Amino acid sequence: MIDLNDDMRQALETAMADGLPVIVATSGAASMPDLAYKGA
Repeated sequence: MIDLNDDMRQALETAMADGLPVIVATSGAASMPDLAYKGA
């Protein structure tokens, strides 16, 4: 797990509105990749 500071959290929360979408990649227990936009 990544610890986010307040500045990082704020940047992620407003990413889409700021025109800077963030795509986060993770994988589950079955090693299936999952990509998701954050900051919507």
